[in-house]
Amino acid sequence: MNTVAIAILNWNKPQLTIKTIDSVLKISHQNFSYQIFLLDNGSTDDSFKILSKKYHHQQAVSLFHTDQNLGFGTGNNYVINRAKASNPEYFLLLNNDVIVDPDFLQQLINYSQHHPKYQ
Repeated sequence: MNTVAIAILNWNKPQLTIKTIDSVLKISHQNFSYQIFLLDNGSTDDSFKILSKKYHHQQAVSLFHTDQNLGFGTGNNYVINRAKASNPEYFLLLNNDVIVDPDFLQQLINYSQHHPKYQ
């Protein structure tokens, strides 16, 4: 079964990030699984506390926190390095202001499987 590591960064926008994560958690999928790797990227508000409280029982969400804002590129590299331990076939970097359709990832996986030169 294919696995997808979904990287999402948050910085001082927990409610926006929650909307994104909640839409991802509604993804319909067959023949693949996914894990959300959420990084609170040095927020100076209560983001980490809010996100921890919201997702602490959600097995599909792995939450990380840094003491300083690593920036977009370094923050995503931080998450990708953590996600590598789960050995996913695919990585997806997703901004925290995106609401996804439930079938978007299934369509990407299907396309990738039928067009291996684009993997």
